[in-house]
Amino acid sequence: MSPKIASVPRHVLAALRKRNPASPCLPASDCGSARRRRQLALARRRYIYAPRGSVGHQLGRAPVSSRIPLAARYDWSWVGPYLPRLLDSVTQATRAWIDLGPQRRDARKVGLDDHAFARARVGGVNPLTIERVRALDDLRGRLDVSEDMWVRTLGTQARVRREIADQRLFIADYRPLACAQLHGSSRDLRFRERYLAAPVAVFREVRSAPRPRLEPVLIQLDQRDDLGVHPSAFAPSDGAGWRLAKLYVQNADVNLGVLGHHLGGCHALAEAFALSTPRQLSPRHPVYVLLEPHLAYSLAVNRAAHTLLTRPGSVFEQVYSGSLPMTRSIVARAHKRLASQPRSLAFDLERRGVTRYPLDYPFRDDAQLYEPALAHFVRTYLARFYCDDAAVRGDGELQAWAAELASPAGGDMTGLLPESQLRTREELSEVLARVLFVVGPLHAALHFAQPELLVEPDVYPAALFHPPPRHGEEVSASRISRTLPPRAVAIVQVLNNRIAEYRFDRIGDYRRYRLAHVPEAREAIVELTRSLRAIESTIAARNLTRVDPYTYLLPSRVPNSANI
Repeated sequence: MSPKIASVPRHVLAALRKRNPASPCLPASDCGSARRRRQLALARRRYIYAPRGSVGHQLGRAPVSSRIPLAARYDWSWVGPYLPRLLDSVTQATRAWIDLGPQRRDARKVGLDDHAFARARVGGVNPLTIERVRALDDLRGRLDVSEDMWVRTLGTQARVRREIADQRLFIADYRPLACAQLHGSSRDLRFRERYLAAPVAVFREVRSAPRPRLEPVLIQLDQRDDLGVHPSAFAPSDGAGWRLAKLYVQNADVNLGVLGHHLGGCHALAEAFALSTPRQLSPRHPVYVLLEPHLAYSLAVNRAAHTLLTRPGSVFEQVYSGSLPMTRSIVARAHKRLASQPRSLAFDLERRGVTRYPLDYPFRDDAQLYEPALAHFVRTYLARFYCDDAAVRGDGELQAWAAELASPAGGDMTGLLPESQLRTREELSEVLARVLFVVGPLHAALHFAQPELLVEPDVYPAALFHPPPRHGEEVSASRISRTLPPRAVAIVQVLNNRIAEYRFDRIGDYRRYRLAHVPEAREAIVELTRSLRAIESTIAARNLTRVDPYTYLLPSRVPNSANI
């Protein structure tokens, strides 16, 4: 089924053609430099960073705007097509829950089978946590299980060493959730209404015919306790205990994926660029024109998210496991960690040791198709404006933009711009291509998995309502039922994710924006369009042979920006 994408109104296209704005140009080539400086001075008064630590900024070092200029807010071209889909989503959510009914819940299959559970780590709401086990000592350092449990699930030490050497062992460690807990709070939050554990799940890759697959072999429900209390651990043969353990991993995956990688990673980066770009680059700057489609409405959606993250009783407090301060801590810590990295897909895959294995990793395989296409697009476009590296170094607006993005008081993108300046065309191309990837394909993969998967709270619970069982404690089916979200909370989770299924535009479709009407951009856009068609065909062909098709990275389903 093709995604619903807002069509471009004819009057919008006509206005763009009629307006025929002045072609983009570098500051040194602009005869209206005085006017250009006045426009930037005005923009800096409109686009303002909220002081970190103030009432209007409670996300650590992540950039947050203090107010949203009218030009950056949602307008009718976005809202108009969304309203009927919003009403339709509400109706669907209501019908789905009525059909489900409280009397049928116990009869439903709670959680995922082992295949789907493992597949969720490489193609679900959070495909960015799984990593390869590279050393026996590292694995032992993360697990706090008895020798009997170790042998029962992983095998002998010799077997583990052999499988590590063969690159067959993988781990999903949710330690960042433990680090996000507030200072002085109980390690496992057992004395709160809701519970957010930081589990560790171990997987083994089976490479026999007909298809390679990951199999879960061990789940430890939490990190090692500071007080010496051993966390409970379960194996696939443990019946109800294993089903419950998978729910705790699912819950951790949702919280780290949605709050950490999605908000703290994609949306925080979009905020940094959506603030610094109008503050430091003239609307006539070629980089401004290039980024315009990819930053559209980012400030608007981020303002809505920040409001919900600070408002008592909001959906974040109702649906997710953490209190609002803890939820904000997950976002802030994710930004701090990711902002210090170069935000390159290749870097992330190498860091986690998953460039080649596991063999079945649909997110990785499809995401890798975008990097060369976006890099070529950006490089071709910039070549029409920057004749050499000296032109990059001599661009005062560009250098001020880079400095603000890297500044701790500005965008805090220290990993993306470690030198706080741009010296070559290649450096500029790399930065821009990575931004386009994060706010486009990466955001799409993380966001649009939510309205498809999180509408099943019994499978992907955003909050759990019973503490993890202690070591040796028996697990029953009734305990699993008590652990799942109550019906009122589950309804909010379903509705909140149903309404997120909306695509305003499509990556590479710039008809709404000035970029499509810039002569210097035509060649680059034509080549990007050709590349995106090839990517669409490649992914569609792969999905024909996959047990579970992976559709989130089809270009037809990827918007230009993180606008929802």
